[in-house]
Amino acid sequence: MKDINLLVELTKVFNKLKIIPDHDEKKKRIKEMCEGCEKYLYKYTENNAISGTIVTLMHYIYMFAGLYFIWFVPLNKKIIIFMMLVIIIHLSVHLYFGGYGCIVTRIERYLFNSEIWYGPLTVLKYLINFDVNRNNIDNLLIFIWIPSFVFFFYKLYKWLKLERKE
Repeated sequence: MKDINLLVELTKVFNKLKIIPDHDEKKKRIKEMCEGCEKYLYKYTENNAISGTIVTLMHYIYMFAGLYFIWFVPLNKKIIIFMMLVIIIHLSVHLYFGGYGCIVTRIERYLFNSEIWYGPLTVLKYLINFDVNRNNIDNLLIFIWIPSFVFFFYKLYKWLKLERKE
């Protein structure tokens, strides 16, 4: 119960500071972003399904590049600064659009005109007959990203420890 009260208080603080927009502002920002992407991409594709596929491919690249950097790229100062900047930008965009899910997934859903699209992981429905819904996708993302971030911070800890010795 104590945790819930803390969350309620934090939500009130965020609302006062306008860090997370209210529901109407969130909807407005998301709609503007979706329509802007649609208008821009339509000039080149003249088909929203193709535009959605392009956005999804970029989403895959972003996801796999992030995982590749976390798991396989050795750390140095430039990589750490780059990854921290990417994380800060990612979280800032997430908060700007209301903190209720990935804006890129919302753009894909808008372009595909589909209520059952849950981002790039929706493809698992067709590959392995995975039951795709918001809860399962959230759990799968947690399963992928939490161990990845723990591993990244472990690598960072080891790198910092090694740097102190030198």
